[in-house]
Amino acid sequence: MKKLLIFALCLVLLCPLAGCAERGDETENNASALDENGNLLLHDFESWDELNCLTGGEYFGKYVLNDDPAYVRTGAKSLALTPTGYGLATSADPYLVVQPSKVNEAYKDFSSVKKVQFDIFNANEENKEIEVSFFYGTATAALETPRLKYTLAAGKWTKIIYNNDTENFDLVYNLKDLREIRIYFENVAVMEEEAKHYYLDNFEIAYSEEALPTANIALEENEFCTFEKEYQEFITYTSGYGPYTDYEAVLSLNKDPIYASEGSRSLKVYCPHGVTQDNSWIMFRFSDKLVKAADFAKYQEGYSFVFDVYNDSSVSMRIELDFFAGDRGTYAMNFYAEPGKWTEVRVALSDINAKLPPPKVEEGEEQPPTACELIEGIACIWGEFPGDSTADDRVYYYDNFRFEANA
Repeated sequence: MKKLLIFALCLVLLCPLAGCAERGDETENNASALDENGNLLLHDFESWDELNCLTGGEYFGKYVLNDDPAYVRTGAKSLALTPTGYGLATSADPYLVVQPSKVNEAYKDFSSVKKVQFDIFNANEENKEIEVSFFYGTATAALETPRLKYTLAAGKWTKIIYNNDTENFDLVYNLKDLREIRIYFENVAVMEEEAKHYYLDNFEIAYSEEALPTANIALEENEFCTFEKEYQEFITYTSGYGPYTDYEAVLSLNKDPIYASEGSRSLKVYCPHGVTQDNSWIMFRFSDKLVKAADFAKYQEGYSFVFDVYNDSSVSMRIELDFFAGDRGTYAMNFYAEPGKWTEVRVALSDINAKLPPPKVEEGEEQPPTACELIEGIACIWGEFPGDSTADDRVYYYDNFRFEANA
């Protein structure tokens, strides 16, 4: 994840520092009451205290309250933003962080949230683009939902709506653990102290009165993941060990049948180059809910776990396939995919049971579960590799994860 840089505002020094928890109590009784449409007004930016609930990342710049009515949507004030950034061509975009849980701990539960919406005024002379995403907790870390891009017309207010796709987000993210909401701006690296390029107002969370859909995993016989079903676009996520975040894989759904071993879709894994060989380890991992639904115990006798991988790079690298079996440990197998060809990877499930045997028990005691019965996660992992440019990056396509009867 990108490093958060929390900036102290010089104007905060001119007023008492108030905690968000205190404002949360006030909000609980007043502004946080749902309106007739089920909307919670999280921030109306009428109070300095609200700024303590915000942070910035990647040298965000400046955010202060504005009382010029020309740039207020409702009420008497709005939030004036001057995002800048580091300004280098390779620099990440600066972003504003909104954390509902800082207003009230209960607001981290997004399981009944339909969407987040806010008004933003673009005071620049040209149209601008922003991106919005959520960060949810997961089984391993806080992960980002897909960033959505929005165009802001010059000199106008724009209503931004980011829908909480509960059915697909629930595959990987913990909907009861919303960590933060990010708004990304362009990286310009010009600190104009008096210029307010954007104004933000009426930041709302919209709740649903009815239960929202959650993960719906449907599997055919012997299927694990083919990437042909719509929900399977959201079934994987990235993680890693060590200082891996700068070299994190980019996952996307490929719809070019040339790069599909079966059907017309596959998982594209873009692997950026790093600096030092094996200084960090990068992985993509399948939804733990999918692993549970696949029921490895059902196939542990006489079946193998099989998938196809295409190496669209000029070199091959060692990739480790890991099966995480809780306290029993991890079964790891290395494989290599030859450049320009499809490679079949196959693991006999009986080998996993043999490699991770259950502890011995006394006669008459209940037999502990097998390793396959304990499998809770699956990942493909590779080491950081050095390079000089994007020409050294590597691309792999994965497809047709399945169970096959042994010959």
